[in-house]
Amino acid sequence: GQALESAKVMVEGEVTEDNLKVVDELLHAQLQVLNEANKVLAGDIMDARKTAPKAVMRLTKLAPRVRTVQASLAQEIKAGKQLAAKKKQEAEDAKKRVAAEEKLMIAEQHDAKALEDALPEAMEAAAHAEELLDTVIAAASPLAAEEEANAITSAAIKETEAAVVKAMIGLKQARTHINQKIAAAKQYAPEARKVALTEFSTLQEKLNDIQKKISPYSRIRKELEHRLEGKKVMAEVAQKMGEAELEVEKVVNVLSGTKPSEDEIKAAEANVSPAMTTLTGAIQCVDEKLKSAHSSLKEELVLMQKRGMECKKQLSEFSKQLRGRMEGLQLQIIMREAGDKTQAAEEALAKTAEAEAPFVKGMDFLPQEEASEAVAASKKAGEAAEAIVAEAKAFLKAKIVVVKCYPESV
Repeated sequence: GQALESAKVMVEGEVTEDNLKVVDELLHAQLQVLNEANKVLAGDIMDARKTAPKAVMRLTKLAPRVRTVQASLAQEIKAGKQLAAKKKQEAEDAKKRVAAEEKLMIAEQHDAKALEDALPEAMEAAAHAEELLDTVIAAASPLAAEEEANAITSAAIKETEAAVVKAMIGLKQARTHINQKIAAAKQYAPEARKVALTEFSTLQEKLNDIQKKISPYSRIRKELEHRLEGKKVMAEVAQKMGEAELEVEKVVNVLSGTKPSEDEIKAAEANVSPAMTTLTGAIQCVDEKLKSAHSSLKEELVLMQKRGMECKKQLSEFSKQLRGRMEGLQLQIIMREAGDKTQAAEEALAKTAEAEAPFVKGMDFLPQEEASEAVAASKKAGEAAEAIVAEAKAFLKAKIVVVKCYPESV
């Protein structure tokens, strides 16, 4: 019991390999003592059966107690072995961790040095590619100011194309170099790898940006052709559209701020059709050019197309206003003529009434000759009035049909 307590106290403290060894020796020594005691007890029981039978019962009761202590000792010995194995494994694991950390630290230092050596070379490769891009830009700079193909543009195109070829070769070499560095960096220790991939990826993005800037110059000859062609096309459509707009402006402004007569309105209406024809021709010209235009020219032509449609809308609105004015004037004429015919009818009816005055007084009081003259005059006045009224009715009926076709605003 004392051995078990001592073992437990030692294990509960700081567990070391020496402590575990002492505990194991102590427990094995105690177990050996118990084994010897168990042999002695077995011998005593056999002797007691022969010499003192009454003592056998007491001796036999001691045997379970001894076996119980033996089992406890065996359990503690087993636990001690397991703890010793665990501590041994922990010590080995700790040793391995220290070795791995040392190895990782050495690898990080080695790879950091490798990155320190590799990065300047990669940066220099990217810088060289950027210098080649600057050479391309400089070679193409004379083309920006030229309005037509000539010896200057021809020389500049050749120089630019040569610079592009050289730049693309340099860019490819730089990309290959950096890709190799990235492949090597992927084998670095974690921290060095993280830093290296960040740095090399930044350089790779820089090369991608250089590639995007160089690409348009590889089409410099075609781009110049498009630009010069675009200027010619835009000059042509701008001239046509300008002439059409000027003609429309003259037509629209001819009646500005005046109260035109019917003849002036008719003259203006006569000018609308030629102006619309000219404008439609300009718009059709733009539409035709749009069918085969490249992207940059197409944007300019679309703007010109919108400009033409706005001008066409303005001319159409003006034509509509002219129709309104003409209809207003025609309505005034109709109203004036209707008034005149109505007045004429009223006057004719008044003459009829005047011619019939003698009949109102009575025919018995008139001489035969005067009575005949009165009848003739009355008949003549009635026929004249009937004709005038019929003409007025026909006129009003016809003009009502015309007026119904006019918009309500008139």
